[in-house]
Amino acid sequence: LVELQADIPFNKRVLPICPYHGREDFPVLENLTIAGWGRKENYMTSNRLMYANVKTVPLEECKTHYENQMLARLNRGIVAEQYCAQGALVEHVYEHVDACQGDSGGPLLVQQANNVILIGVISVGIGCGSKLPGLYTRVGSYFEWINNTITESQSKQTS
Repeated sequence: LVELQADIPFNKRVLPICPYHGREDFPVLENLTIAGWGRKENYMTSNRLMYANVKTVPLEECKTHYENQMLARLNRGIVAEQYCAQGALVEHVYEHVDACQGDSGGPLLVQQANNVILIGVISVGIGCGSKLPGLYTRVGSYFEWINNTITESQSKQTS
């Protein structure tokens, strides 16, 4: 969370985002969006914000994909505080649409009607375009902390 000194003027290109509060997978399994300034196909970082569509991979299925991966950063395996998603296979390069280095901290979001909902934060992956789903920090697992932190900050400002 970042506390700003001034309000942000919203417009059609700058919108507030609502954190998803559920601890389960988001009900819409497809048409999720990731965004970031990370590396592209040529491994150069982007100078413009890039977007990609991904779909939810259920947590139990994701655990199966990762069970043979021995990674120091996954020493506990796939846990409930993570969210898994994967983009479509790009056949001519045999890679999946995916986040890449430099995208970490970016959003996993969905737009529904006039609301943009933050489901996860780009976190861990094996390379770029891997056959393994990308791992995201599940925002719903931290919703109570997010809400308490914002409420605490607002009460300090009014006192």
